[in-house]
Amino acid sequence: MVKDAQNSSGRVRTGSEEENDWLTAEQFAKAEIEGMPGTAKGVRLRLEKLAELHPEIRRKRTRGKGFVYHISAAGMSLKSEREAVKLPSDDKLSLWIQLFRTMSPASRDRMLKLALAQVAEDLEQGQSSASQK
Repeated sequence: MVKDAQNSSGRVRTGSEEENDWLTAEQFAKAEIEGMPGTAKGVRLRLEKLAELHPEIRRKRTRGKGFVYHISAAGMSLKSEREAVKLPSDDKLSLWIQLFRTMSPASRDRMLKLALAQVAEDLEQGQSSASQK
């Protein structure tokens, strides 16, 4: 049984038309949509990044494994989407993360011990200054 629904433009759409709004990465690649990569793998990577920002554009396939993506993803740009949800950047935090990633495991352990000792010291100083008030 096909279920009818009215879309935002007022046009009645059948359930089968709604199913056609969901495409696999391969179908996106074959459609040669402007702004989308030309290979299925490239399209899949782009769609996964878009789905991180908009989970509603991805759903599990009804048959087989994998995912299908809503046709509206074709008009989405990663750059404009990222700018729309841009969080304030913390340059110092980014630098610390980069430094941490480049360190050896032993250096990471030493740095974490130093950082934890510093936090404990700061907390002690905060408590002692609060009790002095």
